[in-house]
Amino acid sequence: SKDELAQESSRWGGGHGVFTWTLLKGLRDGEADKNNDCLITADELSQFVRSEVKNETSQQQTPQVFKSGRSDIELASSNRCK
Repeated sequence: SKDELAQESSRWGGGHGVFTWTLLKGLRDGEADKNNDCLITADELSQFVRSEVKNETSQQQTPQVFKSGRSDIELASSNRCK
């Protein structure tokens, strides 16, 4: 939220912020593909990032999602299916 600090550490990909690290992990490593259909949707990615960032920061950083439009839009294909 607006009152939370963005956390960065070498533990998150060599100095990334936890949000960027989680976003990349969800897309690049396919971890956001929760239904295993080999596609990552905007909704899957936002749910993954929100959950992972909260867990990684002990609930100290909570990404906000402002939905406008389709949440089922496909953003990427999962590397897990290759």
